[in-house]
Amino acid sequence: MNTAITTINPATGSEIATYPGHDAEHIEAALTATHAAAAKWAATPLQDRLALLAKLAESLRAHSTEYADLITREMGKPLTESSGEIEKSAVTAEFYVDNAPEILADGPVDIDGARAWIGVRAKRCGLRRHALELSVLAGHALRDPDPRHRERGAAQALPQRHR
Repeated sequence: MNTAITTINPATGSEIATYPGHDAEHIEAALTATHAAAAKWAATPLQDRLALLAKLAESLRAHSTEYADLITREMGKPLTESSGEIEKSAVTAEFYVDNAPEILADGPVDIDGARAWIGVRAKRCGLRRHALELSVLAGHALRDPDPRHRERGAAQALPQRHR
């Protein structure tokens, strides 16, 4: 499949942007790049990863007007709700920055009255598949203002057609 994907504003019906589709070769290359970036990310010290997460919150807020406008145009969502989504994402990033050591600590927990030991690894990196309506926002979100802060291939946007 190498069919172009067009994002349409649901309120006006106007075209926002068109993106090339992805053939199997491109998808395989994205998966390979993501796998390589995941290995590098896994070896990155937690404090460095948390610093990047803090920068993400900063960047979301710095570009909140632009991102909220994109969400509104792509999804038809009211601007106040779109702005709220951006702020919620920034607050979530900050929550993990502030609480990561406790969240990631291995330790015993009670699950339905039984004791269990939970071990968490914060060494994940993934391939994100965005719905057709979110393709423009995905492209903007994946553009780090400072490319030194993001390993190429750590995040990939592969627009997907609705079934």
